[in-house]
Amino acid sequence: MSRILVLVISGYLISFTAQADLSVDLPFVEKLKAPDHSWVWVIDGVGDFTKSRLFDTTNGKMLGMLSTGYWSGGLVLPSGGRDIYAIQTHYSRSTRGERTDILAIYDPQTLLPKGEIEIPPRRMSGLIQKGLSSVTADNNFLVVQNFTPAQSISIIDLSNQRFVAEIESPGCTGVYANSSVTFSAICGDGSLMWVQMNASGNVIDKGFTEPFFDSYEDPVAADGVRVDDQWLYASHNGYVYPVDVSDIVPVAAERWSFLSDQERAAGWRFGGFNHINAHPQSRRLFILMQDGGEDSYEEPGTEVWVFDIDSHERVARFELEHMAMGLEVSLEDKPHLYTSAVVFPIPTWAVVMLAVFGHESSLMDIADFGLDIYEAETGELERTIENVTSTPTLMQGW
Repeated sequence: MSRILVLVISGYLISFTAQADLSVDLPFVEKLKAPDHSWVWVIDGVGDFTKSRLFDTTNGKMLGMLSTGYWSGGLVLPSGGRDIYAIQTHYSRSTRGERTDILAIYDPQTLLPKGEIEIPPRRMSGLIQKGLSSVTADNNFLVVQNFTPAQSISIIDLSNQRFVAEIESPGCTGVYANSSVTFSAICGDGSLMWVQMNASGNVIDKGFTEPFFDSYEDPVAADGVRVDDQWLYASHNGYVYPVDVSDIVPVAAERWSFLSDQERAAGWRFGGFNHINAHPQSRRLFILMQDGGEDSYEEPGTEVWVFDIDSHERVARFELEHMAMGLEVSLEDKPHLYTSAVVFPIPTWAVVMLAVFGHESSLMDIADFGLDIYEAETGELERTIENVTSTPTLMQGW
């Protein structure tokens, strides 16, 4: 045997022995701790296949991610750290073919799928907004907005993991659960459709309230926020419309203005995709604002205005470090304000020049989207988490 062949065989033997001594790394699934109010889900609502990413806002780390189907409707996060739900659409050929709508069920510790409930293939898909689905107070039922464009609402029994029924809701959208057995939806004539279920989720009564806003003169946005037994809706002309849902039939209270006459004339309006949120413990209402004038309600917000829900007085006004497409307020005792920040990788003067010469679309083409974390009482920016997703249209605190 030649000396070269001996060296080659020896080398293989040494290599084999070394590999035999190495431990084998096997894949494993990390488990999250119990949900924390400093965690926030950031949902990418634009694109064929959307994703929801979970961030710890205390350190800026991403904790996990869910793939939520075609044009996701966001997540459903029942209280108490129960299962995570996501209303999803899937097609047999990715973006075409036979459509299947499901309510996907995920484990809150591993983020792995646990099951699914098939529902009618009519759920509303679009830019993510609140009011596409809502869970009842006891976490037993989920109601889902459908749009084909005929409008209807699907009722799902979460406890028994079954689809219950679909009811018509002509001209009404933005569905919100009011109690364990009641829910309502905003209608185009300014009224609310209300629905009462029995313990099995079947509808036993429904009706319509009198109109509580003028849908032509002062339409409200479908994004509502719940504080105790009231839903609060913001209008395009700068009013808050409270609706009491402590009884079966909702009762509208007197509207109040979050704009002075001077601010309204100066063009201040709410802005972004998700413009309103609240901190129930302190009874503070947070509204994302911009001064683009009439019909500018989807323009990014530049400030956040804070109101006392009881006195209706503005108690704070923050100028944002970065313009924002939406906001969320944590449920911590000392709350944080989260905004989906629009960050431009060019100097400020260049941003101004592009805007002055009418090239706003070019700005959005180069924008990066981050997550800004502010101290909600002072408006002080604590940190920015960069490049959280391609288009963060919705944030959901846990």
